[in-house]
Amino acid sequence: MILGKDGLLESMKAGSIIGVSSTCTPEHVKMLAGKARAKGVEVLDAPICRGQRAADDGTMLTLCGGKAEVFQRSEPVYRTFSKDIVLLGDIGAGQVGKAMNNFLLWVNGIALIEAGRLSEANGMDLVKLREALLISSGASDALKNWENVSFLWALKDMQIVARMADQAGLSMPIAGAIKELVKDGRRIKTTNPPDWTGRGGKPKH
Repeated sequence: MILGKDGLLESMKAGSIIGVSSTCTPEHVKMLAGKARAKGVEVLDAPICRGQRAADDGTMLTLCGGKAEVFQRSEPVYRTFSKDIVLLGDIGAGQVGKAMNNFLLWVNGIALIEAGRLSEANGMDLVKLREALLISSGASDALKNWENVSFLWALKDMQIVARMADQAGLSMPIAGAIKELVKDGRRIKTTNPPDWTGRGGKPKH
């Protein structure tokens, strides 16, 4: 906890850095940065990507927003579990980058359910098709790591994207459709998903 009684800001010294690596809205992390700055504390907006397997392997991707000097001071810490670390801009940019990453992940995840169902209806061997698609323009990280695509946080991710679109006054019909489809996506993935891998297709986690 950062704010409130017994929160980090009550005890941290001026010049300290708080790394925010959870997935939240850009507005939320900007608010936290403002509160921290008033106490002489800096915030690095640093959500992480690539999932549990990358966490186990120490090959996460960290998408950062914040001051360059804060990024440089924080980088050695994030290097302990991240293969790649990118500074995208000021506070909030890390959360925007994470939201776009997750949006595209769930677009691909839903498409793989539909493509799998259609392929099965036409008698295709999904394992052989997957091997071909992974060396074609139909490749995606979701297809490569299908077993680990769980849709567990998909609705939260898409709600963040929808809120960003509303605040920007942008019409995003694909995002709107995906926001609804991920609700069924989670159920399908845990019950009877297309078997792209030949190992059942259900998430391990």
